[in-house]
Amino acid sequence: MHVCLFDIDGTLIHTGGAGLLALRRAMLTVFDDDAGSTELVTTGRTDRAIVEDLFRQHGIEPTEETWHAYSAAYLQHLPVALAECRGRVIEGIPELLSLLSARGDVVLGLLTGNSNEGARHKLAHYELAEHFEFGGFGGEHTNRDDVARAVWSQIQERFCDAVAADRISIIGDTPLDIRCARAIGAQAVAVATGTHSVEELRGHSPDLLVEDFSDPDVLLRFLQLK
Repeated sequence: MHVCLFDIDGTLIHTGGAGLLALRRAMLTVFDDDAGSTELVTTGRTDRAIVEDLFRQHGIEPTEETWHAYSAAYLQHLPVALAECRGRVIEGIPELLSLLSARGDVVLGLLTGNSNEGARHKLAHYELAEHFEFGGFGGEHTNRDDVARAVWSQIQERFCDAVAADRISIIGDTPLDIRCARAIGAQAVAVATGTHSVEELRGHSPDLLVEDFSDPDVLLRFLQLK
């Protein structure tokens, strides 16, 4: 059995900035605070970490109460932002997911910095949600490595410890995806469809590095399924 854990933004889809737009609208809704010019590092990070940085820059105490108030507003704004921004599914992804989903020896999951609900909104908008049975999400953790550890625990429980770590592949577009794979002993598959180039990703020594998944057989061969 192989478990493939996919990142979302930059790996499966480009939202055209919908997440940031919803984030800024949520700040206005909840705190009457304009975050339009606030600089944030978002690539590869968890929603929880991004929002805590945003709160600190705007003098908002990062408590459970402020997090939940912000999250509720963000989730209200996100579907509208997704429709407005008109992003896209990345080339090759529908074919790759269909091929993997059709196999009895592969299980697909998520390992994303998005919160659970945010991830579901994005995947539903782009009609990809049906492919993913479970996942690790960034609504509870500021460190992506902890998201990997949480989903590793799910896999052990789900498959009764029958899946070894090296049969898990974490597929993402950032160095943080590679690092979190190393945190649990999984295989790191890097794809240069996000903000990081092939050269940048190569410097972090992934187990497989591709420009994109226009040829899905590249991943199947890596998994020794073809």
